[in-house]
Parts: sequence; C-alpha cells; structure tokens
Amino acid sequence: MRTLLGEQLNLVRNRQASGDLTTADVAQVEARLAAARTAVLAAQATYNSSRATFARVIGSEPGKLTPGQPVDRFAPATLEAAIALARTQHPAVLAAMYGVDIALLQTKIAEGALYPMVTLEGSVKRRWDVMPDQNLMFPATSTDASIISRVVIPLYQGGSEYAKIRQSKEMTGQKRLSLEAVRKLSRATVVQAWSAVAATRAQVDSAQAQVKAAEFALESVRREFGAGQRSTLELLTVQQELLNARIALVMTQRERVTSSYALLAAVGQLAPGVLGLPTESYDPSVHYHQVRDSWFGVRTPDGR
Repeated sequence: MRTLLGEQLNLVRNRQASGDLTTADVAQVEARLAAARTAVLAAQATYNSSRATFARVIGSEPGKLTPGQPVDRFAPATLEAAIALARTQHPAVLAAMYGVDIALLQTKIAEGALYPMVTLEGSVKRRWDVMPDQNLMFPATSTDASIISRVVIPLYQGGSEYAKIRQSKEMTGQKRLSLEAVRKLSRATVVQAWSAVAATRAQVDSAQAQVKAAEFALESVRREFGAGQRSTLELLTVQQELLNARIALVMTQRERVTSSYALLAAVGQLAPGVLGLPTESYDPSVHYHQVRDSWFGVRTPDGR
C-alpha cells in the first residue's frame, strides 16, 4: 500500500504541475502516505514482538514459516460425535471422573474403621541349657511354639468414624455433581467451537469476494481518475477500502485456522499424537515403572 501511495503521489504532483489538480489533492495523498508509513512501523514492531514470542514458546528462532492450515480432518464429522467424544475424552472430564473414583475409595477407607480387625501372631523359641555330667558338658535343648489370634470389634469410639463416612459420601456426591458440570461445560464449548468453525468458513468466502470486488472497483476508479472523471479523494477512499478488505481476509483466514484448533481442543484431541507432530510425548507410566521399586535412594531415574 505504501508503494502504491508513493506512485499515486508522483502522479498527483505531475498533474498538479500541469494544472489539473490543486495543492489540496497533493496534501491528501501525502497525508495518506504518512499514515501508511506509521502503520508499517507499527506492523514491524508487532512482527518483532511475535518473533520473540515464537522463540520463547517454541525454543528456536522462526525460519521460513508456511501459512497455517485448518485441522478439520482430525475433528469429528458431526456435532453429535464431537459432543460424545468431549464427554469421555476431554482432559477436564477425565480429571473429574478420576476425582469421583478417588472419592469412592476414600469412602471405602473410612468405612474400614468400622470393620473388625483380626491379627495373627506366631513365635518359635528354642533353648539350649548346659548341664554338667561327669565333668563333660552336654547341652539340653527345649523348643516352645505359640500362635495367638486376636479379633478386635469396634463398638463405639465417639462417633468420629461415622462422621468421616458421612463426610466422604457427601464429598462423593459433590464430585459427581462437579463431573456433570464439567460435562455440560465441555458440551457448551464444543457447540461454540463448532459454530465458530462454520461461521469462519462462510466469512472466508465472503472476505474473498469482497477483495475481488474491491480490486475491480479500484481498477475502474483508477482509469476514471486518469480520465479526470474521479477526484483524488475518491481514489484514495477506494484504495483504503481494498486495503481494509485484504486485512479482513487475512484476519478471517487466521480465525479460520484458530477456530479449527479450538474445536480440536474442545473435544480433547489437541495432542501431538493426533496431529502427528515429530515430538516425544510424555508417558507417565514410564516414570511410574522406573520408580515403583525404588525403596531407598535419592537419585531420580535420569541419574540426578
């Protein structure tokens, strides 16, 4: 746009020199050119900031990047399938389901305080006694064995155990309500993301049609301006409309890509394995098997 305005400024100055245009026409183009230079500087600052953010998140400086593409191929084909997948596979839903399981186990543990406790103890003793016999030492041995079994039946211990059981049951009910709330939230998120994807598809088509119409309008007004049928302000206005249309197209294309990723995240499938990224995924079971038999020692599995 800045190059286009520079060419336009040269054309206007030439026509001013020939007496076709006035100083006001030149001032209009110069003002638009100055505004375009300011916008370029602001865009350059935003670009540098985005490069720094990229390096912080990715870990390397951006090289030759390609435009982002929607990931609709990884999403479910229908809205109902997306909702069903989110209700079972979304990380927040899985965490809430595990919370219910933990609450049930805590209730079982609390109920264990009311159960009888049976203990079994066994012991074996062997004794050697030295007894004198004709100036010789002959040991005498004896062996004792015992088995003791105890059964402890709790009768009443102040009611604290019953209170803990009731508390655990209430917590289990609360966790179940939280699970339903998370599932409803995931459903609403999926519906919103699905609607956003459908809307951005239509918006991209509309923005592309707007750019084509603006390009045709600019070409027509430019020819009419050369013939003296259009004013400088009209030409600048059409040029600005074309620029706005192109910016709107780029922003809509960006929203198209981000909305597809948002839908993938809403159904719980935004993962390196699903996207086929060349990166190593963290598997918690590997770390568990590395440390489950470590009964002593302070070293971590990586040797620290």
